[in-house]
Amino acid sequence: MKGLLKCTIMNFFEGPDAPLDDDNMVKPIRDAMNGVVYEDDSQIRHSEHTQTSIDGSFPIRGVSKVILNAFNTGKVFVYIRVEDAPPQTLLPK
Repeated sequence: MKGLLKCTIMNFFEGPDAPLDDDNMVKPIRDAMNGVVYEDDSQIRHSEHTQTSIDGSFPIRGVSKVILNAFNTGKVFVYIRVEDAPPQTLLPK
């Protein structure tokens, strides 16, 4: 991919505590995508990362089929999506 990008990484883990600090989970994933998904991770201008227990409750209406299929396996997983960055960053309320 070229241009400015948005990267979403969601780690669905088992148990009450995330196995890694957020930055220790995200950096190797983004680095591994260098030269494969995008030219360089410096293209990422909007980033979202979450870590949540796979045993949580989630609204599923409108959810990606990829995520639903991953939940259906009953195993922990990491969801990654890279797309064009939004044209404007919204400031927090």
